[in-house]
Amino acid sequence: MSTASLYRFSGIILLISVGLNLVASIWPFLVDTSLNAPMSELQSPQWATFYSLSFIIFVLLLIGLPAMYLRQSGERGGKMGLIGLFLYLVGIFLKMATIAFFVSVIPLLAKQSPEVIDPIYESNFAIFPLGGMLLCLIGFILLGSAVIRAKVYPTFVGVLIIVSALFDVAQVAFQDGTSFAIVNLLFSISIALALGSVGKSLASGQKLAG
Repeated sequence: MSTASLYRFSGIILLISVGLNLVASIWPFLVDTSLNAPMSELQSPQWATFYSLSFIIFVLLLIGLPAMYLRQSGERGGKMGLIGLFLYLVGIFLKMATIAFFVSVIPLLAKQSPEVIDPIYESNFAIFPLGGMLLCLIGFILLGSAVIRAKVYPTFVGVLIIVSALFDVAQVAFQDGTSFAIVNLLFSISIALALGSVGKSLASGQKLAG
């Protein structure tokens, strides 16, 4: 596969990922997807569907994001961008591990042994969601800063990448259904605008700057 074809493929993957992410952002308005969701919600197919869709989105990001970095790797902020990308990808792996647990184990526990769910959340298992969140935050701040410095993509792309990281972390503070849904929607919109612009650039072969 040529470099141009690889960029085009990665751009399409990023566009699909942000499209699915916008679709997924509707779910929290229909069902409580927060960690404080009632047991009846944890057993709902809608709850499992949301996290399964999130898992797919993360897989697509793992495929598409490296090309975003490679496009600007020779410019200013190259090392910063590489470190940021690496931390974000590791964070995604931790989040994927968390989602796999949520989808496969939590609904079963909610049905048979709901009293053990809170102790699990408070145990060493917390390193997966919290570690993933922290690594994604630091990773996207560094990657967004590198985008701003490199000037290969428009400046707003870097700014929105950083903003989306802050919204991602803010979801932890807003665990009631409506607040979580609103913050999740803001995260989805900001990341869609940023990575959608990158995906369009890669897929079309354009070299944006500004």
